[in-house]
Amino acid sequence: MNFPFYIAKRYLFSKSSKNAINIIARIAVTAAAVGSIALFIVLSGFSGLREFSLQFTNVFDADLKIYSYQGKSIVFPKELENKLAAIKGIEAYTKTIEERIFIQYRGKNHVAKIKGIDQNFKNVVAVDSILFLNDWLVPNRDEVVVGLGISQKLSLGVLDYSNLLEIYVPKPGAGQILNPSDAFTKRKAVASGMYSVNEELDSEYVFSDIDYARSLLGMKTNEITSIEVKIAPGSDEHLVRSDIKSIFNNNIRIKNRMEQNDSLYKMLNIENLFVYIFVSLIAAIAIFNITGTIIMIIIDKRNNIKTLVSL
Repeated sequence: MNFPFYIAKRYLFSKSSKNAINIIARIAVTAAAVGSIALFIVLSGFSGLREFSLQFTNVFDADLKIYSYQGKSIVFPKELENKLAAIKGIEAYTKTIEERIFIQYRGKNHVAKIKGIDQNFKNVVAVDSILFLNDWLVPNRDEVVVGLGISQKLSLGVLDYSNLLEIYVPKPGAGQILNPSDAFTKRKAVASGMYSVNEELDSEYVFSDIDYARSLLGMKTNEITSIEVKIAPGSDEHLVRSDIKSIFNNNIRIKNRMEQNDSLYKMLNIENLFVYIFVSLIAAIAIFNITGTIIMIIIDKRNNIKTLVSL
């Protein structure tokens, strides 16, 4: 052990002549250690919660989602579809139709969103990871896959053909309606399966075949509300977005996964910021305590310092 280190060690750990300074020093060091450990634990915990919250978006939301710039629907003829499929960097895409619906089952009601999907949906979203019970949709059938939350609210089971799910959607148009039942389009369906992502989504979405949703909403065969895109690994997102906009003549809006969940990301960022500021404040106070303690120790040991300097 070299001599300067030996002197520093003795000076650091030797007791002061005043017992109060020793107590304050121990408290200050302990507070700084606890503050630093708390900062590490809390930030690690919130980082884990952030990843836990975002894993649902990684499962449920596509890499890119294409919306109409004006209105709810996109006219998507075969010509445009071929151009979209030819864009380099797109691994898969799926056409979807979304709209608010009113569900009725054995006297119980619930407001949800229907999401009509085509057969390519499985190539964009990992359906197997969210399927909770029974099977996914079979094309061209009056079937729906409901969320676990909707099932619990309606006391709904799967494959109950004796009690079909009734789905209502308001008819488009304006004018006076004498009979309230004429204001809605009604279709029946059987729940073929259940999915589970998180509490919010499980109570919001009902999946159906795209033709079922199109018939319910009275949309044309080349009309959809959005296109969900899966980007090939290693592809440039900005370049893919630019190519997509060019074939639609910039008459669309495109959102990536973060933009689709902007409120969630903002909440998580604000949460992390406040936690970091709060715990950093605690650590800063502890460091100021240590600084003050060191100053008191130096003042108390001035004679020792003079002796050391004289050596």
